[in-house]
Amino acid sequence: MSSAGKKKGGKEKGKNAAAAQPEVLEQINKALEAEMLALEIQLQETDEKLTKTLKEENLHKEKCEQYKKDLKAEERRHLDVCCDLSRQYKALQRYYMNQLDDTQSAFQAHRREYAEQSILLRQLGASRDKELAEYDTRVRAMKIKMDRISDEFVVLLNEIQEMMVQQVQSPLIHSKDETERFTEVLEASKSEYFKKLSEIIRDREEKYPLGSGWRGAGTKAPDGIQPLGV
Repeated sequence: MSSAGKKKGGKEKGKNAAAAQPEVLEQINKALEAEMLALEIQLQETDEKLTKTLKEENLHKEKCEQYKKDLKAEERRHLDVCCDLSRQYKALQRYYMNQLDDTQSAFQAHRREYAEQSILLRQLGASRDKELAEYDTRVRAMKIKMDRISDEFVVLLNEIQEMMVQQVQSPLIHSKDETERFTEVLEASKSEYFKKLSEIIRDREEKYPLGSGWRGAGTKAPDGIQPLGV
C-alpha cells in the first residue's frame, strides 16, 4: 500500500475515534456517577454506623462512669462499715479486757478470802476439837463419879434393906423403942442419902451449869456447839 493510501486510512480512523469519544465519555460519566452514588450511599451507611457506634460508645462511657461512681461509693460504704466495725471491735475488746481484769481481780480477792477463811476455819475447828475433847474428858470424869456414887447408893440401899430385914425378923419388932430406933435409923439413912445427892448436884451445877441437854440431859454444851433441845 502507498503512503497516500495510508494517510487516508488514518484520517478515517481518527474521525471514527472522534465520533466514538463522546459516547465513551458519557458511559464513563454514568459509571462514575453510579460509583459516586454507591460511594455516597456507602458513606452514608458508614456515617450512620459511625454515629450509632459513637452513641453506643458514649452510652458505654456514661455507664462506665456511673459504674466507677457506684464502685467508689460502694468502696466508701464498705470502708465506712469496716471502720465502724473496727471501732466497735476495739471498744468491745477494751470492754471485755476490763471485764476480764475485774473478774481476775475479784477471783484473786475471793481466793485470798477463801484461804483466810480456810485457815480461820481450821483454827476454829482445832479449838472446837480441843474444847470438845476437854468437855468429853469432864463428862467421862463426871460419869465415873456418878457411877461411883450410884454404887455407893446401891450399897447404902442394901444396908438399909438388910437392917429392915433384921428389924422385921427381930422378936422385939413390936417394941416401941425398937420401932422408934428403926425409924431413926431409916430417917438417918434417908438424910445421909439426900445429903450426898445434894452435894453431888451442887458440885455438878458449880462445875457444869445446866444447859439444854448437849450429850445428856441437864449438861451444858461447849461454846459454839448447838444444843439438841432435850
